[in-house]
Amino acid sequence: MSLYHVPTATPFIGMDEVLAEIMSRLCEPNCRLLTLIGPGGMGKTRLVVEIGRRISEDHRPSLDGNMVATDGVYFVALQSLTTPDLIPHAIAEALELQFYDGESPEYQLTEFLKSRDVLLILDNFEHLLDGADLISLLLALAPNLKCLVTSREALNLHEEWLTVMPGMPYPSDANDDHLAEYAAVRLFVQQASRMRPDFALEAEREAVAHICRLLEGTPLAIEMAACWVRALTCAEIATEIERGLDILQSPARNIPARHRSMRAVLDQSWLLLSENDRCAMAWLAVFQGGFIRQAAEAITGATVHELSTLLDKSWLRWGESRSVIGGQGGQHTSRRYEIHALLHQYAAEKLAEEGDADAAYAAHALYYAVFMQQREKDVKGRRQVEALAEIELELENVRTAWQWASRCSDWNVIDQMVESLYLFFDMTGRFIEGAALLQVADEAMTPLIQTGTSLTAQRLHLRYLRLLTQAGRLSALDLRPDIFQSLTVLQTLNAPLEVAFAYCFMGQMSFHWDDWASGEVALQEAEIIVRQQDNRFLLAVVLAWQGLFCQSDNNYQKMHRCLRESLLISQTEGNLNETRWTLTNLAIALGYQNQIEEAEAAFAEAMRLHAAFGDQLAPIWCLIVGASLAIIVGNFTLAYERIALVQQRQERYQDPGYDYFAEGNLALLSILFEDYSSAAQWSQQASPLDNYSTYFSANQWRFVRVILALQQGDIEGARGYLARMLVLQSGHKFSMAQRLWLAAPVAALLAWHEGNASRAVELLALTHPDMPPMGWIEHAPLFKRIRAELEAVLGPEGYALAWERGRHLSIEETFNRLLGVETKTPNAAPRELTTREVEILGLIAEGQSNREIAETLVLTVGTVKWYVNQVYSKLGVGSRTQAVARARELKLI
Repeated sequence: MSLYHVPTATPFIGMDEVLAEIMSRLCEPNCRLLTLIGPGGMGKTRLVVEIGRRISEDHRPSLDGNMVATDGVYFVALQSLTTPDLIPHAIAEALELQFYDGESPEYQLTEFLKSRDVLLILDNFEHLLDGADLISLLLALAPNLKCLVTSREALNLHEEWLTVMPGMPYPSDANDDHLAEYAAVRLFVQQASRMRPDFALEAEREAVAHICRLLEGTPLAIEMAACWVRALTCAEIATEIERGLDILQSPARNIPARHRSMRAVLDQSWLLLSENDRCAMAWLAVFQGGFIRQAAEAITGATVHELSTLLDKSWLRWGESRSVIGGQGGQHTSRRYEIHALLHQYAAEKLAEEGDADAAYAAHALYYAVFMQQREKDVKGRRQVEALAEIELELENVRTAWQWASRCSDWNVIDQMVESLYLFFDMTGRFIEGAALLQVADEAMTPLIQTGTSLTAQRLHLRYLRLLTQAGRLSALDLRPDIFQSLTVLQTLNAPLEVAFAYCFMGQMSFHWDDWASGEVALQEAEIIVRQQDNRFLLAVVLAWQGLFCQSDNNYQKMHRCLRESLLISQTEGNLNETRWTLTNLAIALGYQNQIEEAEAAFAEAMRLHAAFGDQLAPIWCLIVGASLAIIVGNFTLAYERIALVQQRQERYQDPGYDYFAEGNLALLSILFEDYSSAAQWSQQASPLDNYSTYFSANQWRFVRVILALQQGDIEGARGYLARMLVLQSGHKFSMAQRLWLAAPVAALLAWHEGNASRAVELLALTHPDMPPMGWIEHAPLFKRIRAELEAVLGPEGYALAWERGRHLSIEETFNRLLGVETKTPNAAPRELTTREVEILGLIAEGQSNREIAETLVLTVGTVKWYVNQVYSKLGVGSRTQAVARARELKLI
């Protein structure tokens, strides 16, 4: 059993009785929700951490013999959450579960938890009580889930079991012989000895006992009191407490409950600070998630001496933050000052009272704007991973600065931060989180986006839209007008690199628009600009996407060239992010060119680099690529292993799009091993792949459906799936050999089921230099059996003759015959004319100019020119007049 995301353990002193009580109650089958209630500072967090540790280590059985939390104990820190709707995200982060678009966070949590035996420790729930219904929902739908909650107030749920958190045991009399054994005293002595190594209990035992009684064993208050032993005697500490601690017992209704136990201590602590220290502490409240000395000095003016004083007086504490970027477990850490949540809140109130909040937050925003701008070059180059890790460690401060600048319309701050912030979220795969943060500024800048006068607004808007599409929150089709509008505006603002970014974005989206021509033209325009501007970072991106377009058209040789150049640039510049993605795509390009050893090397290096970015999405896609590589060479065992890893990682990421590709591969493997039941199951789950017209995995899926139909005796159904495979491929620029790679083997099976053994052998024998490797056919049990049956029917000689004929078949004639059309004659209608080309042909016939067509179809003029040239080429004409005449002759318009 494992314990996840628990804060660094601190020495656990006392509280054994309440610990044993909670452990016992948690083991009762009917106790699904146990809330530990008590005022702030009572040590609730420390206690539940210890409970989680003991359950994870002891494997304590429940009363009915079952294990408690056999699937793990997960700690969820809620103190930093500002609204109840963030609770699902906090739980998901603890579970290392990334949400996907399309289903509510609540549904995804219940789906993840319903089959698991888990203990969730939800710490500091008191300010989120409106979100308590989520706990009821999770308990209702996840039968093996248990929740241990800490809160200052009960959740008031039907399922709730309550335990009141007592104070630590403390002596009622200083003369108690066992005084040193009381937990409250032990805690005081431990903390005091850290502050003053020569501290001796015997010299101060009466005053220490008095302090513990005054504080009623409240751990946080005891620790804070003990911190003053360097400046005050224990008797003086007790006197100071007595001056203000009566508030703890105050019945006044106008005092917030969360402050009744600690405000007096904090007020007294505040009064003991110098004026300079108070000012520094108030300004330090602008930080979120801790800070380093240089940031504190730059923003607040706090000197090292003042920070040391605040550290000594317990207003600050040392902590260590670790980034997940940089490798497994994270390699980048930061020793930083931290502020306890209650002290932070108190200091923030003081900052507001003093009227300095605006100035403090402005200074904070300016500092982190410069911080982000300084890392822009690094994020694009040799310090990429280090810079990303540095941003992650400061992300809460960066987020605070961004939000403040958005609220205050400080567009200079936004302009300085936007590029690095966008790249951080894009490179780490945190698309949803990034889109949500950029949305804050995008909404604030809406008037400037609409007027088209602000370069910053357009830069922000395009990056926000791209993160939205990456997150699956916006359809590629929905944003087409926005991209064209931004491109038009940017062309008037003299910002060539931003124009190139817009063209590149357009090219990427054209991949989803099924508008290859427009995408190719956009990427070509982007390439021209970035080469002119000598921007190698963006050039590598553009070339990589050009390579992907070649993959979609199965033009693997050109894809190889584009990816090789992109890879060379990225490696030269130290751009590991583009390197890892280019290697991923290069692996499949090399595999389809039968360069398997190089493909596997590219795959292995890509997987190694993906691990450095803390990105859960990238390794999943890379493993899918690796599984496809293993399949095409016939290494089915390796393919199964990689798909298993995909499924394992998917349990955390839960993106159905990647499930489809994994399930498509499993369907293919099952069919090759003639496990028709499993193939049917997997292909049904992967059915959304039928919406993809060009992906290898999509045609794998259709391949499986043909064979399943044949197995069920559905000849017409098999013909239908084969026809769809061929028709969809005929609409793209695949070579004939590439079109037949998957189609020929299933067409052979169809011929065999129709009784044409010779034709089946010919189609199985069909080979061509452009075809990817066929090892998957040679090694598959299904095709081994079919070939044996065919040889038995035809005899060895007949089989050999048919095989030889197949090796010399015309690729084009074979494809057209399967497609059901005759070889094209010069006067035949041009089959390759696309819907878009016919549409443009009609507008030409109406007399529209290229610019008018561009405005009508929301295209660039360059894209229209490209289409017009395609029409001329396919119709065999050289002018608009000839094109219209030829189109009417062929009844195209």
